[in-house]
Amino acid sequence: MGRFLLGVMALSLVTACASLPQSAPAEQAAEAAKLAEFKASVAQARAKAQDIMSRARGPSMTLLAADLAFNDDAQARGLSAAFADRFVDDGKLIASGAPVAIGPAAVAKTYQDTDLKVEWAPMEAVVDGDLGVTWGIAALETQSKGGRLIAGFTRYVTVWKRQADGQWKIWIDTGASGPVPKPN
Repeated sequence: MGRFLLGVMALSLVTACASLPQSAPAEQAAEAAKLAEFKASVAQARAKAQDIMSRARGPSMTLLAADLAFNDDAQARGLSAAFADRFVDDGKLIASGAPVAIGPAAVAKTYQDTDLKVEWAPMEAVVDGDLGVTWGIAALETQSKGGRLIAGFTRYVTVWKRQADGQWKIWIDTGASGPVPKPN
């Protein structure tokens, strides 16, 4: 979830790093190790969310499931398609340093024509009526114009609205970089 200004943040990182010289093999190995650590943290958060869902019921569990399904869809179909299908008509993607993308088409455009790969998992979900919030972590992977691996990490907050058919859709999605929180 979404995660999801992640693309803009990662693209900013790629742009900033694009002018750097090609990394030495040791630096690329370190970047790959960092990415592996980030992905392991996401996998641990995913396992925890699945465990919670196996033992509990209720609206928060349906929201955890929606966030996990969103990630699975993004892995299968790509970020642009998955994001476009998950946002309500007035949904907002709020990314640092970028204009707010409003609506499914604008959000999808944010992720078009990018090699950005994002894997995420929610760490917590709370539901009150027809509004829900998830927060979680995401591992980012892309390459500089010179082909250098760039690994990133973000924490995200997604505000969801339950639709008349019971489906959860995204109203607001935002994230921020920072240290990797460890799932409890």
